[in-house]
Amino acid sequence: MTAGTPKYLAPERLPVLDFGASPATLHMPDRRSDVWSLGVCLFEFLTLTSAFEGATSAELYRAVATLDVPSPRSRYWMVPQALEDVCRVSTHRNPDQRYVTAGEMADALDAFVQNGAHAKTHAGRDVAALAMPSGLANNVLGWLKHQLLQFGVGKGVRR
Repeated sequence: MTAGTPKYLAPERLPVLDFGASPATLHMPDRRSDVWSLGVCLFEFLTLTSAFEGATSAELYRAVATLDVPSPRSRYWMVPQALEDVCRVSTHRNPDQRYVTAGEMADALDAFVQNGAHAKTHAGRDVAALAMPSGLANNVLGWLKHQLLQFGVGKGVRR
């Protein structure tokens, strides 16, 4: 049995069912699975919509297993590109392409708040931090800090 809300479970945390996933894409759950969950929460925070839809748990499992998280900008055009990039990296289907830790994700968001800084992911990709109204930026970072504290990793997140 898998514990957790289906729409927030990383694909690698799903029960092994016939969703068409190739064995080569299966990974053992680790802290990058939590990064996925935070990325889905960030998507919902930015767009006020769910990343995945389904009338039943099985439909949600299938959607998470087979679909990519949509572009936040496809749901709400005013989402800054840099925040979309953070969502994209944190919800990458391949855990090896995600932030390694929630702290790395927080660093990328912190760089975004600092107006013009660049954050690097563990793979060396730049996540450009664009200017954003400071109130909204602080709300995003404050929300993430609250989420990270629930995971027990946010004590060093700056606001």
